[in-house]
Amino acid sequence: MTDNVLETAQKLLYWQYIDLSGSFGYPYHHQGATFNWEIFGYELSRRIIDLKEHIDLIIEPGRAAISGCPTLLAKVVSLGKEENKLLVLILLWLTSLFLLYMVVIEK
Repeated sequence: MTDNVLETAQKLLYWQYIDLSGSFGYPYHHQGATFNWEIFGYELSRRIIDLKEHIDLIIEPGRAAISGCPTLLAKVVSLGKEENKLLVLILLWLTSLFLLYMVVIEK
């Protein structure tokens, strides 16, 4: 894929940078394939050095950069009752993502 991006970019008259972002993948299951950052960095550097013009390289790894170290924090922010139901409002933080959940517990 990177070869195709570099080939196409060289056909442009004016280009200053390449932005590679997302889709780097993370093995959420034990049998999943791991993205090899070391090989990727080496191969990409080797290809960019061979280019005719200087360009800046921007890499946005997305969730692949933080997926190996998630932290889940939860906080009950509100409790309430409605007839025979207990309403619980929970705020969840997963790494840099936060979610608000409403849980209804029937008696």
